[in-house]
Amino acid sequence: MITPPVSTRIGDRTDLRFFSQNISLGDNISFDSDVRIVVPASGHLSIGNNVKIGKGSVLNCGGRVFIGNDVSFYGYCYVQSSRWIWVDAKKTYEFFDLTIEDFSVIAPHTSISGNVTVPRGYRGQPGEVLGEW
Repeated sequence: MITPPVSTRIGDRTDLRFFSQNISLGDNISFDSDVRIVVPASGHLSIGNNVKIGKGSVLNCGGRVFIGNDVSFYGYCYVQSSRWIWVDAKKTYEFFDLTIEDFSVIAPHTSISGNVTVPRGYRGQPGEVLGEW
């Protein structure tokens, strides 16, 4: 069930596609301009309180994505929790669980995909841990 957030800011040209009932949004969330979030029927998205998602970022949630409290995504980040794979000569999806811990900072132009737990600071393509604090 989608829970209505308190004090949410949605920027210009932001594309929110929630085809799922498995969505939970915390309070004080900010989606900057040109953000795209897609959650298909099989997806799960949970965003904590005080989360900022920067300009041009994309979150594709085919699997489970948990974003903790006080998390900041700087511009043009890409998060993917599923991928196409071939099984018995048929194309199908593989789903991941992706967790971004409380107080994490995701640097600009970072890509995150797969079964990962992002602790604190993360950057690059593919993303790597900057450190924990």
